[in-house]
Amino acid sequence: MSKSKSRVSSSGSLLKIPRDDMDPDDLFVKHNISEIKLIQQRLRCSDADAKQEELRLMVGYVKAYFFTVSII
Repeated sequence: MSKSKSRVSSSGSLLKIPRDDMDPDDLFVKHNISEIKLIQQRLRCSDADAKQEELRLMVGYVKAYFFTVSII
């Protein structure tokens, strides 16, 4: 029973794992496969969100540039 409790508590802290500290070997030692899949899914989601925000900023800069050029 204590094993399942530790797994549940560790899965609750999966979001708190700093991305820089993610050594694949350590992840496989500390987490089971379903937890690792959850980590992977959350990383992919956060990557997609970051790229989407970057694209929004780039589009904003391009619009501002063309607006400035069209005034000149």
